[in-house]
Amino acid sequence: MRIQDLFVKSNEHLGRVVDQIGSEQWSLALPKRASWNPQDLTRAVAYHAFDDAWVPDSLAGRTEAEVGDRYTSVLDNPEPHSVYQEYNLRAREAVAAFATLDTVTHLSYGEFSAREYLQHITSFRTVRTFDIARLIGVDPHFDAEFLEGVESEYSPLMGQYREMGVFPDPIPVDAGATLETRVMAMFGRD
Repeated sequence: MRIQDLFVKSNEHLGRVVDQIGSEQWSLALPKRASWNPQDLTRAVAYHAFDDAWVPDSLAGRTEAEVGDRYTSVLDNPEPHSVYQEYNLRAREAVAAFATLDTVTHLSYGEFSAREYLQHITSFRTVRTFDIARLIGVDPHFDAEFLEGVESEYSPLMGQYREMGVFPDPIPVDAGATLETRVMAMFGRD
């Protein structure tokens, strides 16, 4: 599965889980994971809206200086659900139509190829889908094709990601563990 397809599916999965957040659950706090700070769901979803807002500009090679503070207000939205879904769709459409994976993207933490950028944001969305689903008590409904693609794409990268402090050590799993359990354990989730 292409990294573009993995991103689109990861955003679809995250969007479906966000749709299931109940009105009484928005103040629930996500657990601290690796280098990520704990956030309540309102802040976490607003951040994902902000992150998705940047996807088309990042893939076009635009810098922070060129984009400016165009999306800053997204972070302060006290009810981020609808704006999240809007930017989620825009990001999916931009990535689905994108083909030039060697394009340089200018991120707040450095310059990376578009392929690496998509790897970064896809892994983040995948684990956030799992974390939010767990927190609110729903199934993330990852399909097997997606999980196989994630396992294939990220198994070779996990050592590098752990060295950067992005993900914790893997969780040991039994030989007969489900594909979802194996993939989430690779990301340090149990």
